[in-house]
Amino acid sequence: MIFAQKGDSLADLIGRVMESSDREVSVVIPFGFEALRSEEDFFRLFEEARAAGKIVSILSDDEHMRVRAKHIGFRVGSSQGSNSMKKEKVIMTDIVRKAAAPQTLSLAREVIPDKPKPVEKPRITIKKSEQIPSAVMALEPRPEIPGEEPILEPPQRFALRVPPIRIPAFFRSSLGLTLVLTLVGLGIAAGVLGIVLPSVEVDITPRTEELDLAMELVVAVNPQEGEIPAQFVSVEKSVSQKAPATQRSTTESRAQGTVRIYNAYGPDSQTLVATTRLVSQEGKLFRTTETVVVPGGSAANPSSIAVSVVAAEAGPEYNISPSTFSIPGFQGTPKYQGFYGKSDEPMRGGASGDVRVVSEDDIAKATEGLEARAQEEIEKEFTAKLPPGFVVFDEARMKSIVMTADSEAGDPADEVTATAEAKLEALLFKESDVTAQAEALIMQRLGENIQVVPGTLSLSYTVHDRSFDQGRMGLSVQVLAQAARRIDANAFAEVLAGKSEPEIRSFLGAHEDVKFAKVRFSPFFISRAPKDPDRIFINVSLDTQ
Repeated sequence: MIFAQKGDSLADLIGRVMESSDREVSVVIPFGFEALRSEEDFFRLFEEARAAGKIVSILSDDEHMRVRAKHIGFRVGSSQGSNSMKKEKVIMTDIVRKAAAPQTLSLAREVIPDKPKPVEKPRITIKKSEQIPSAVMALEPRPEIPGEEPILEPPQRFALRVPPIRIPAFFRSSLGLTLVLTLVGLGIAAGVLGIVLPSVEVDITPRTEELDLAMELVVAVNPQEGEIPAQFVSVEKSVSQKAPATQRSTTESRAQGTVRIYNAYGPDSQTLVATTRLVSQEGKLFRTTETVVVPGGSAANPSSIAVSVVAAEAGPEYNISPSTFSIPGFQGTPKYQGFYGKSDEPMRGGASGDVRVVSEDDIAKATEGLEARAQEEIEKEFTAKLPPGFVVFDEARMKSIVMTADSEAGDPADEVTATAEAKLEALLFKESDVTAQAEALIMQRLGENIQVVPGTLSLSYTVHDRSFDQGRMGLSVQVLAQAARRIDANAFAEVLAGKSEPEIRSFLGAHEDVKFAKVRFSPFFISRAPKDPDRIFINVSLDTQ
């Protein structure tokens, strides 16, 4: 027998049971024993003992302790008298067996007896002066030994063992219990409110009609009253490609090009006659081919004018890269520093002897596919500059492409370069402005009680009277849409208040503005709308199909 102390832990108690040499062990549990506080603790002790092949009896004066132990599967009993058992042994005398050695009375459930010898029926005498402790008497009697008649006829006991129900630790905690009670309370409250505060929810889809209207509009960069604001966009793009010169010829030709003359000297204009000499920074001499007048300027803001020049001599050495030019005629005067020239492109065409010259086929190769490239590039440029929310139509655009080549057929050159100059102009406007005008027209013609079903409005345009110079154009617009009458939810709730379900369905089915309707009562078992219109909820959804 094991006497548990209040300071023992569950592990200590299990250890003492495991260390016991007896197969059947009685454990006396005092009041307030903390190591066995829950069914899980009892279950752990039970499982450890069963795994070790031991049968454990729980003796305690704590009724709750006995109930929990019995529920798990322990044999239980009161601990009264267990203290005296520490000092006294149970005395059973006058046990006489014929032709058999004395037998020790066992109170365990299971006994493995020796093979019985033929004996006479024993007689047991218990002295009245000696009492068997109640703790021992509370135990169930041992099973009968084969070949023996029972000493006493114990009452039959039948125990139904129910496996313990494992309750998750979360629900045994205060937080889990609070959560469960809260959910139960909310469910009860919801049921009570459903009975006390019934409601009806009605989903209505209004009936729709097809609209087909026409209107005339004017879009303008500087709009007047009633006109749609427009935006003018102009985009330019230059595309070039080269082809080698394939013919040869014996020729003498002088290089040509363009030089821009600058006036940083003073406010007075300066005339330069044809054949005025210009010398490059490489020392190559060129002459102007025409008379020009350079406007007045200043050092801070010089003026300029472009003039064609030709080399003083023939030869490829005059095909120089972009350069800076001085005017020898002003040398020795203040104007020499104030007037100067610059070229942005190389000089071309200088040749002498057997040289390569450009043919018509070379020019054709240089321009092949160039116009298509220019169109593609100008469209990309235009799309990149298109403001968000604006629309443009082909009729509201004007596009031009100019093709040029830097050499003509017969010109001495190693290659020919073709260039496509593309330009695109357009008048843009926001379609949202036109949509607003269309919706205003619908209200004006059909009344404010009509609303357009979202996503059904479509516009088609015809452009006329376009003027890019004035930044104006006219639009003929066809408007197609689906429209529905507005549903007054408050008025519907007033009408439906207090009506039965058949009356509500009859009213909605006969209403000319209602296409579909769905009615839901809450709670589900009521069949009449509340008399309070505030408890009737009308949901209106437009049919976009």
